Amino acid sequence: DARPITAVTTTTFTVSNPFGAYDDQEAGFDGSGLAYGTLEKIAYAEVVSSYNIEDHREFNQAIISVEIRYPDPRWYSTTANLFEISQMATATSLSASYVGNAPVTDMVIVITASGGSLVNPVLSNSTLADYPGSIGYVGTISSGDYITIDTRSLTLTKTVSGVSSNVIASLYRGGYRQDWMEIYPSMANSFTLSSTSGSGIADITYT
Repeated sequence: DARPITAVTTTTFTVSNPFGAYDDQEAGFDGSGLAYGTLEKIAYAEVVSSYNIEDHREFNQAIISVEIRYPDPRWYSTTANLFEISQMATATSLSASYVGNAPVTDMVIVITASGGSLVNPVLSNSTLADYPGSIGYVGTISSGDYITIDTRSLTLTKTVSGVSSNVIASLYRGGYRQDWMEIYPSMANSFTLSSTSGSGIADITYT
């Protein structure tokens, strides 16, 4: 359906990439028996070059080439994973099959106090002994309340009785990694939730 182009205002867009290997293109299946195109990954790109609509308006259609840049070269799953740590000071393993083959640095970490107040909770990834990473909150979380750490937007909020507030000044970070927290690729990751006192649950949502 060829229609006149009137305006282009977007400067960013999402690229969706169906993937799979054609063993039988006619049937649309890959070697593992999955229908080609049923799985997708998402990457985020920025438009670098411009395109002048006026040069082609009289033809009502045009073949164009636009240069894009990927600030983040990773391709992400379209569905999020949830990993929960419920035993204090006991290592919990995240299976390699749920990690992917690129470092995961964008995640939302929610630490909830359970069974009493939780003091100075810290979430640690001790998978690589030489490159440990930890993140947490300096302060007390009352039972039922929680903190939320967003490693993409670099925010820390505390929710008390359903009301959230910014508590970034109480952020704790340790280790040698540049990112706030990292899940290492292609291997099982070992996480621990610890505190000065009290018990809690940590939920990590990531793609």
